[in-house]
Amino acid sequence: MPSLHLPSRRGSLALAVLVAALALAASCASGARAAQTPIASGAGLDWGLKESWRNYIGEAGTSVSAGATRNPDGTFHFPVRGGSYDDVTRNTTVQFGGTVQFLSHCAGGVATRPCELDLTMADPRVEITEDGAFLYAKMTSRPITGGEIVDYPQVKVAELDVEEAVPAVDGGTTRWAGLPATVAEEGAAVFTYSVGTVIDPVTFAYDGPGGKPAGETWATPGTIAYATSPLASTAGATIKWTQPGRTAGERLAIYGQDSSGFALVDAATFAVKPGTRIASSDAEPQSVAFDPATATIFSTGTGANVPIVVRTWDGSAWTGGPIAGSEVAHANGFDVGGGVWDAAGRRYLLPRVVGGVQQLWEVRQVGGVWTHSVIGPIRGGNGLPLPVLVDLEAIPNGSTSSSYIVAADADGGPLRRLHVVDGVVIAEPLQQARGATARALAKTNGGLYVIGASELTFLPIRWNSLLAAETPAVDIAAAGALAGTIYGTTAVDAARDRLYLARHDRQAIMRFDAGVLTHSFAGHHASGPMRYWSDFLVGATTDGRLVHSVAGVANDGSPNADAGLYARAYASRTPSFTTQPRAQPAVLREAGQPVPATISAVVDGDPAPALRWQTRAPGQSRWSDLADGDGVSGAATATLTFAAGAGDNGRQFRAIASNAGGEVASARVAFEVHTPPQVSVEPDDVAVVAGTPAQLKVMPLGNPAPTVTWQQQIDGFWREVDARSGDFDVDGGFLTVVDPNVAMSGARFRAKLENAAGVRFSRAVTLSVHRAITTAVTFGGGHVDWGVSNRWRCYVVGNISRGGIEVSGGATQIPGTLASGDLCRGREAGSESLRFPVQGGVYDPASGRLEVTLGGAVRFWGHDYHVPGSTTPQLDTTFSNLRVVVEGEVGTLYADVVGATMENPTSVTRLGVALARLDAAGSSLVPTADGAAWSSLPAVLTADGAPVFGSYHAGEPLDALSLSLVYGTPKTVEPPTPAPPHEEPPTPAPPVARPAAAARVTAVRGVRRVGAKRRAAVATIVCPAGGACRVTTPKSVVARIGGKRFKLAVVAPKTIKAGKRATVRVRLSKRAVQRLRGRKATVRVKTTVVTGGKRTTRTVKATIAAKKIAKRKAARR
Repeated sequence: MPSLHLPSRRGSLALAVLVAALALAASCASGARAAQTPIASGAGLDWGLKESWRNYIGEAGTSVSAGATRNPDGTFHFPVRGGSYDDVTRNTTVQFGGTVQFLSHCAGGVATRPCELDLTMADPRVEITEDGAFLYAKMTSRPITGGEIVDYPQVKVAELDVEEAVPAVDGGTTRWAGLPATVAEEGAAVFTYSVGTVIDPVTFAYDGPGGKPAGETWATPGTIAYATSPLASTAGATIKWTQPGRTAGERLAIYGQDSSGFALVDAATFAVKPGTRIASSDAEPQSVAFDPATATIFSTGTGANVPIVVRTWDGSAWTGGPIAGSEVAHANGFDVGGGVWDAAGRRYLLPRVVGGVQQLWEVRQVGGVWTHSVIGPIRGGNGLPLPVLVDLEAIPNGSTSSSYIVAADADGGPLRRLHVVDGVVIAEPLQQARGATARALAKTNGGLYVIGASELTFLPIRWNSLLAAETPAVDIAAAGALAGTIYGTTAVDAARDRLYLARHDRQAIMRFDAGVLTHSFAGHHASGPMRYWSDFLVGATTDGRLVHSVAGVANDGSPNADAGLYARAYASRTPSFTTQPRAQPAVLREAGQPVPATISAVVDGDPAPALRWQTRAPGQSRWSDLADGDGVSGAATATLTFAAGAGDNGRQFRAIASNAGGEVASARVAFEVHTPPQVSVEPDDVAVVAGTPAQLKVMPLGNPAPTVTWQQQIDGFWREVDARSGDFDVDGGFLTVVDPNVAMSGARFRAKLENAAGVRFSRAVTLSVHRAITTAVTFGGGHVDWGVSNRWRCYVVGNISRGGIEVSGGATQIPGTLASGDLCRGREAGSESLRFPVQGGVYDPASGRLEVTLGGAVRFWGHDYHVPGSTTPQLDTTFSNLRVVVEGEVGTLYADVVGATMENPTSVTRLGVALARLDAAGSSLVPTADGAAWSSLPAVLTADGAPVFGSYHAGEPLDALSLSLVYGTPKTVEPPTPAPPHEEPPTPAPPVARPAAAARVTAVRGVRRVGAKRRAAVATIVCPAGGACRVTTPKSVVARIGGKRFKLAVVAPKTIKAGKRATVRVRLSKRAVQRLRGRKATVRVKTTVVTGGKRTTRTVKATIAAKKIAKRKAARR
């Protein structure tokens, strides 16, 4: 089956889009603020593209320009050029400036065009919107299969992952840091890596506001939803709480925010039974209890001479009233405890404080008359007084005439059982409670809830006995359930052993079933959150719905429009993933052969959620639903199966679960496909001069990233090179032959790439080692390649000049080297680089002087449309008689130039113009089979050459020169100098200007031994006569010794007197010397010498070694 190729459709973003649209409409209507905030400055963009890519190209092949710079860690910095932030949509666009160029596998082995690998990235731009986050750039690239360089004006290089990211907005700046990046589809077409490949993270900052666009909106996993419906009106009164009624279905209700009355309500509808609503005789009734068998209410109150009041509903009216002689002065609610009806003992019990002593009172019916008595004072097990018992419950004890009486005190002490000893009521901790503390009690048909200050415990009732807790105590303090009083915060469903407990701030309600916290749900109602002292949990209906009341008057005295009773029934629990999606990597043993892969997840919810799987390809931001078919099955089940191919590496999957409660997305899982190693760029044959390190390199691909080892063919067998020998420096995809000699010429090497999916070998390449040229030689043939300047050629043939490039006299244009850039987009034809034939040359190794004369001529013309009716080009310049002179590390390119420019339309003849300065530092003439070559000599425009190009300035980079010279006798034929259309009187040729003497920096030859002072010489500096020299070197360099890296100090003089010599040395640490013993290492030191205004820079390479110490043989006795 093929890899997944799915249409790009939006995920579940409808709600977010709607919200954003409404917000945008509101903003536009109000006109309160401008949406776009311009961005003009800031810290800029830091990005390295991909570290392994940078390492492969190397410093020599990497250059920055147009404002881009290189960070110390090797990544690149691009300055802010502009952009905007939309404070309504929170979309961000930031334009950065600068150019980075990568060159490798170039002609001659030096990083200058033409190159097989040629990539330029310019002016990156970051966009973060609701549709995704991407990095764009202008790019030029030569296809990996070869051909002309292609210009891409805008490429979506990478997708940035901002789903988990939040920008830091502080002090007027916005910073996005470490955004994960993967290669986008457009980027893969230009870049070497496949779609979805992880590349370097992106960090950028700018001056101005910032934010993150609205993303997808999902329900909170595991959220409980209750359906709310109104119950019968209570005629404006608030029911505060209820107690179960008789089997006929009544319940006792206390109503009013100040508990000002009683009523009987229907157990199913909570409608007030006609005629049962009465006002309490107490301002605020206390110790209320209810006998459901006889519909009798017991209560007392606070104040002076407060009696116990008993009322009975006879079916048509309330009878009874205060009990004579039961009056006691209760200053406040703390002088009276909680009352309870003991059904087995047919009595009403309540604690009362009389004369400062807490007593247990009893009310019984004697001869049809309710009478009261004092059982005795209440004491603890230690005989000391106790805090007021605020809640009592009667628990079956197996007797038909009595019950256990358990109590909670005002201080939240241990749950206590009451029993009478010699006229004293002893309240001892209940053993079954196992230390549970109690501030409130709630009895159900099957047990007792003990509610403490910080935890809740359920004690089951079985066989008419109260048993020890069978379930762990629930920590309710962590949920913020209770604080201070709990009055009015609980509701009991006795038939279901269920307790509802409202958090103190009423923001959430917890439901317990037989002591187990089943779930929590929002305590809100139609007009907002439940309010303390205004809204109450009042009970449960016969069908199990929770009933709560909304007060008629809010806390601030304003009326509530939604006052009344409401029933809340459990409806749903939103899905939650108990096991997030997991997948095992797919291993492709053969390219193009998909393998079965599975991803699974476990989801829970009520009702059972429906499941669907979504995916998105690497580099895409939008999710698409999967459907069974085309290699996919289980798209709506917990286990997804599909055919995975190489293109699915990095593909993301997620599951969407939905039910009546809402829709929830799982975590994303990035699928990994292990692919066998591949060679993206093969190594090349290498030719070097003996003693000059030779480097081979390979660019591997594969997942996981392949390990690279290098092999050498010895006696017909391939064997791994020994990095410990000191002859080789192995660093992944790089192999350096440290000190090649002529005897090694013809050695064959290859790279072995290996990962979990397989093994692959690169092509075998040959190392050619040539002896240095030691005697003067002459050249009679060959060619020199030079493109003048890519920008110049692009300008001449492009949309501004609309001209052409014409060659003659043996000069030709090199196929596959078209100029590129905005100036010639769509008009690149005819802009190839130039090749000039060699007429003759001489090289003297003693003086280091090379002089080469070239044949052929090139004409650049354009702007023939500026003068109406005239076809004479305004730009018309011809180069001929080119000559290359190199002395030491400085060279010059001379030419005869005839013609006109736009800035100077009158034709001028200039003979022997020093057009370009050549930098020969760090390179040399390399012998070949029939001559010598010098590749990629960097060139810059001189002050004398600048007028030839019109508006170009001295120091402008030009294309590098590459020389391929063939031994022979120089030709004597002089090519004619072209006559201009309007030739001025000939100007005598000026004498050839010899460059002023420059300092010479020469690497030491052979292997240098480290001396007793742990020093070794690496270079010699010769300062010419006529002026002192100023020397600059790094403080230290890093060298690889025996496979490990060591920092070596550089020792060099700061100044050298005129005509004197000096030595550059490196100093090793003791550990480095120990590691070096018996090995060799290559040291590279960049040395710059300035004298008389001339700068000489060269990176010297030297080989160092340390004497191996023989191990002493142990003496034998």
